Amino acid sequence: HVYARDDLGNLVAMCELLPTDPAPATCTFEVPSGVAALTPFEFCNKHGLYVGSAVQVDTINPTANRRCSKRECAESHPSVTQISHKIDVPTDCDFWRAELLRRQVDERGEADDTPYDAAALNNQKHRPFLRVEGKMAIAVVGEGAVTGAETDLIHPMTNSSDPSVVHWIDTIWLEDQLGQIICMRKLAPTEPAPATLVCTIPQGTSQITAFQHCNSHGTFKGQMLTIDSVQTDSSLQRECSLSTCSDWTSDAQVCAYSVAEYWRIFSREFSKTEADDGNLNLKHKPSLTVHGNGSATVVVGGENVVDSSVTYHPMSPSTDPSVVHWINAIWVLDGDGDVVASKEFLPTNAGPASFTFEIPAGTTKMTAYEYCNKHGLFVGDETAVSSADASASTQSICNSRTCDTPSVSFAKEVDCLALRADSKRRQELENGRSPLAFPLPWGQGTSNEKHNPYIVLSGPVAKVVVGKGAASGVGSDPVHPMVDDPTEIHYIETIWVEDQNGEILAYRHLSPSEPSPATLYFDIPEGTTSVRAFEYCNTHGLFQGDAVAVTAANTRAGARAGCSVQQCIEGASVSACQAFTAELGRRETSGSAKDDPSGKHKPYLWLNGTSATIVVGVGATPGNQGGLIHPMVDSDETDVVHWISHVYARDDLGNLVAMCELLPTDPAPATCTFEVPPGIIFMRPYEFCNKHGLYVGDVVQVSAGNPSASRQCKKRECTEGQPSLGEVSFSSASVESLLNSQVASTERISSSNMCLQHSAIFSVDASAVDATLQAMVDDLTKEGETVSDTQRRVSVFPGLF
Repeated sequence: HVYARDDLGNLVAMCELLPTDPAPATCTFEVPSGVAALTPFEFCNKHGLYVGSAVQVDTINPTANRRCSKRECAESHPSVTQISHKIDVPTDCDFWRAELLRRQVDERGEADDTPYDAAALNNQKHRPFLRVEGKMAIAVVGEGAVTGAETDLIHPMTNSSDPSVVHWIDTIWLEDQLGQIICMRKLAPTEPAPATLVCTIPQGTSQITAFQHCNSHGTFKGQMLTIDSVQTDSSLQRECSLSTCSDWTSDAQVCAYSVAEYWRIFSREFSKTEADDGNLNLKHKPSLTVHGNGSATVVVGGENVVDSSVTYHPMSPSTDPSVVHWINAIWVLDGDGDVVASKEFLPTNAGPASFTFEIPAGTTKMTAYEYCNKHGLFVGDETAVSSADASASTQSICNSRTCDTPSVSFAKEVDCLALRADSKRRQELENGRSPLAFPLPWGQGTSNEKHNPYIVLSGPVAKVVVGKGAASGVGSDPVHPMVDDPTEIHYIETIWVEDQNGEILAYRHLSPSEPSPATLYFDIPEGTTSVRAFEYCNTHGLFQGDAVAVTAANTRAGARAGCSVQQCIEGASVSACQAFTAELGRRETSGSAKDDPSGKHKPYLWLNGTSATIVVGVGATPGNQGGLIHPMVDSDETDVVHWISHVYARDDLGNLVAMCELLPTDPAPATCTFEVPPGIIFMRPYEFCNKHGLYVGDVVQVSAGNPSASRQCKKRECTEGQPSLGEVSFSSASVESLLNSQVASTERISSSNMCLQHSAIFSVDASAVDATLQAMVDDLTKEGETVSDTQRRVSVFPGLF
């Protein structure tokens, strides 16, 4: 190492050198501003630390920064500490954060504006937790929102016009490693719990920390996660949805809770129960003018005349909590105390704070109020309203910004527990019926080197590989194969890692189409002392690896721990998913997909234009309310866990059109929605129940496809610890070959001979063809060139399918 310190002993620059770098050891850098003198140092690996003579600095580079060129990354974890440049242009989000931090001191009486550390306080109800799905960050408030356990707390969202009752998470935001806000969202108490924020992670982010503000209990700092560059969007800069969410709302409920919240803040911060009289502070007075045309205008500070000119209340944005100062809101009450109009403002809105509104019919008098973030609540004069002054509308106007509640699905801790329980259930089931007699509760990897899940640690980078050869690198040592040929599918289906307490640190589904060795990268959270891997082979069952000791050097701050079964960033290839359906067929003990006359397990497919919906259970179909619906039951008990794991559709050639992989915590009915791509004539739905196997529904004819749609596969084969397995999704060579063969066959059939000599490329098991069906097939394929022959074939065709 070669480095320089300034006159205060602080580092100015450091260069880390390799043994192969040429002599002399050299470090060059630009001198940043504020440095008066430099002293050089070097460290020799054999002889230690040496210092050189101090040098006076005469010239500096005002654009230079202090720098550190250290090699702290590995190829297997290419971007552990990526740093982005701080964006110095503040936004509305920065100003709103400053206001929330101001309240820590002025409203809550804290000594400084530091957010509460929810983890240190063990306040799990107020702690915002983080998950990552692909390139999306998800923040939810309350431990129960990520564990899914009924005993764990989720912060409520309680709407009320009573200041003593209204209680909700009003703001959530995420900060990156530099403390800059990458996204923020204001919430309404009318939203369902848990309070949620979803946003795409911008380029340059290497760490995210979640924050939330509870209207009653203040600002809390929550979970921090480390982010890999592959989880960021290279086309995206940081965003602030505070002023770009949905349109203004006129919902009277929103008006009521907003007014109640300002009264609550006023009472707590200023210990008052009556608004201050604006006539005693004209800069804060909300002056109301009735125009006589059905409308009125409120202006804050309009009567504040100083030296023959009006001095309005300022609108002063700032990132400094002690400086930010503006009118938060204005509202108008009628003679009954109901809100007839209101509007919220941001500090960046141009002054003066004002708005014009229509006076609802029937209003006889109005009083205006305004709330200043620093000085509280002020009331203006009561103003009489005649019937001629009011408009014809009877609707109040509530101009309050609220964003739509994001819809997001992510795996919870109970999902991983349920998935693990299902692996153990299958082990018990196969032990009783397989000639292999699967060992219980699992096989020991030490006695089966090909199936042994080995944990390999390299500093903070941890991975599981299946097969001794994958860990040793010795060619003669076995490595478990990954075979996706539908006729002999054989692969490692799942891998998970547990800590010394049996807690799941990471869980991953694998694709039979990905290359061998089966691999899972994972993070080890601080406090872990040992880790152990498990794997489930679709053919040979469950295997346990050895416990591996962990040191502090193997752990990672901001570790993405917990259940992280998620969608792949690169997506899942349709051909790989089609190959996977062979595994569902292999697990069906009856040999083929079953029908369920009761309707409980039956998948039903219907079309709405080009949009397709599949549900499991007749009670979920239109017009059949009260009928059977298959349950979705998450549990860590092997005899209880019971859910629909996959729902999919095939076309008339038997090829996959769409697949949805479901979690045990997903709501019933199990549902899969998708757009129908062009070129599809018929579709048939399928579903797989973890306990009862594969079921098939009725064929549905397709009248139209969406020209912009494509076949899709929504499978969860990635984890946060291994967010992307490659630049592109895996594909199945055997299925791709079949698809290419079908395309070639179709192209050989010309339009001129298609009707008279149609070559069928459908494949049906001979045992499934009874005499009636065979007669229909014969009738369809019987030769003949007359019009009546064509009509006969056309009439037979729908019934046959």
